[in-house]
Amino acid sequence: MIGLTGSLGFPMEIHPKCADANGSLRILLMHHPAHWIAAHQYRKFRRFVRQCAEICFTGHEHEPNAGSNHDSETGQTLFVEGSVLQEWGNPNVSGFNVSLIDFNDNTLRTTAFALS
Repeated sequence: MIGLTGSLGFPMEIHPKCADANGSLRILLMHHPAHWIAAHQYRKFRRFVRQCAEICFTGHEHEPNAGSNHDSETGQTLFVEGSVLQEWGNPNVSGFNVSLIDFNDNTLRTTAFALS
């Protein structure tokens, strides 16, 4: 079955202590970005993701992007959205991101590369 945007679910209850994890930096990797989650669960899932990590890497959208979200519920979360590694039906379109985390400057720098 091929999933549709807004059709996926995630069992947040099996990860109740995710937001309590501590460390110098918490990074979350997800294939699908949050807007793929079903509408009835989206806001809860988005809050869950932003509470669990300072940086969230996602893919699937095939359009590279990076930035930050700041909201009153969870503070600041950085995000990096991946390029398409190999476009279905067009193997000449290929790209990837490289991210550099600088702990001294407390920065994240992401560069997108295209091989097409």
